[in-house]
Amino acid sequence: MRARSLVAAAAIVLSSLVLVACGSRASSSGTTSAGNKPAGVSNNTASDIGVTPTEIKIGTIAGLSSGFGPDTFSASLYGARAYFKALNAAGGVNGRTVNLVECDDKGSGDGNANCAHKLVDDEKVFALAGVTAFDYTGAQYINSKGVPDIGGQPVSAAYDQYPHLYSIYGSYYPRTGSRPGYNGTLYAGTEIYRWFKQNLKTNVAGVVYYNVAPSERYAKSIADGLRKEGYTVVEEQINLGAPSWDATVLDLKRRGVQIVFDAMDDGGNAQLCNAIESQKLPITAKVTPPQGWANNIRQVYSASPNCRNTIYSTGGTANYADTQIPAV
Repeated sequence: MRARSLVAAAAIVLSSLVLVACGSRASSSGTTSAGNKPAGVSNNTASDIGVTPTEIKIGTIAGLSSGFGPDTFSASLYGARAYFKALNAAGGVNGRTVNLVECDDKGSGDGNANCAHKLVDDEKVFALAGVTAFDYTGAQYINSKGVPDIGGQPVSAAYDQYPHLYSIYGSYYPRTGSRPGYNGTLYAGTEIYRWFKQNLKTNVAGVVYYNVAPSERYAKSIADGLRKEGYTVVEEQINLGAPSWDATVLDLKRRGVQIVFDAMDDGGNAQLCNAIESQKLPITAKVTPPQGWANNIRQVYSASPNCRNTIYSTGGTANYADTQIPAV
């Protein structure tokens, strides 16, 4: 998680700090920007909220003490810490040091709202970066204050909803502040599922997910897409507090599942693969989203090498030259 968070943080930071030069919030601060003066501390001005001649203040929210443990909703925080430390060691941004202000929302909606007010009202940050929130209750407030937020590992739909929130994965939906999607309807392509059906000759798929809303939403999207492509779909819900991995896999085996998709984190996938291996489920592929494909895959699946060797990672990219795509 931490290794890929470094990459995410790099994109987050560069996107956020480019806004400083553009003076994206200068109109709300009532101050003037540095204009075309040469770079250097002596020529810097207090050009915006959270931007002084010597400092840029960036906020971040993570669930370090959430009920899911200290690592579940904090991965992007570690990447942000490391990136900003390296950036400051290299001279910062035009002589300004980046000051990362952290807030632990404890994985709760109330805690998240408190963090939003603390960072915006008390700390007066210029922008947010690397936020990973289980319940992003404070998103509407942050958006209403015009504070840019480039999410670290978005969990909720807030980054598909509010115009001042930007997902590192991009969003094709109009971010008007109302419900995400087009008139509240979310769309997704089915080409991924068609590829597996045509190339791996599979027609019975399992979808495994947690009994929490974000996981359930993503699992429903997967299941709907699979059914559109003619799959028989077996949906399996995992109780996050008391998971029954072996029972789940035995049910998948009994119902003839050939390929397994999931809406879970790395830890859950490791446990699922352990059960797939121990119960000898003869799957053709174990499919994970791009977030589950990182340089720690050897360690995550060390106890289930056969399952690991069936893992596929799905994803889609758009070239920067594809200007016919609105998101690009």
